[in-house]
Amino acid sequence: MVYDKVKLYVDRGIVGDRFSAIPGYLDSATVKSVYDYHTGQERITGNLDGLRLSVNVGGVYIEGSFAKFFYGDNLHTHTRATTEEVIQKLSDLLHADIGESRVMGLEFGTNFPMRYEVVRYLSLLGNLNHMQQSNFAGSIYYTPKGKEAYQRICFYDKGAEATGKGVVLPAGLGNNLLRYEMRLNGRLNRQLKCGQVYGSTLYDG
Repeated sequence: MVYDKVKLYVDRGIVGDRFSAIPGYLDSATVKSVYDYHTGQERITGNLDGLRLSVNVGGVYIEGSFAKFFYGDNLHTHTRATTEEVIQKLSDLLHADIGESRVMGLEFGTNFPMRYEVVRYLSLLGNLNHMQQSNFAGSIYYTPKGKEAYQRICFYDKGAEATGKGVVLPAGLGNNLLRYEMRLNGRLNRQLKCGQVYGSTLYDG
């Protein structure tokens, strides 16, 4: 199981004097200026090679699939070594040390090639202790019971999703791909039982 989607926060101090130049690094066709009614401040959003960036006065949020950023899809296996390459590439593109960024959200995921149609396996999934099961659009989700839902576990048909988006599946994987994801959103140090998680922790932790 490897990292897929990651949410990073890059403090303005990490970027330094080049901070005001960041909107210019984004894909121009995707750049938008958004007024945030919660903070009363303007933020600029846009894409950078498939990743979503949001720039406000304090820093930059970077969110998206590292696998898609590196391979063009998240059907390939992403490793700690390629994670380091992604962090380095982002550092080069933004002219800042993204290894010093804070990890705000993290998604682990992998694909299991199955013999039969994925729906047959999904129907066999039962209850999980202290988690509530829900079904949505052919996917099965498990979320913690109670108010604090910082973790979600998901199973779905990755082959069907890829085919629906016109993505060509890599040779040898087959069409029956069972996708497993564990999504952690917030309080990572508590969930992972560690200290602050930085960009560099993802490959050197």
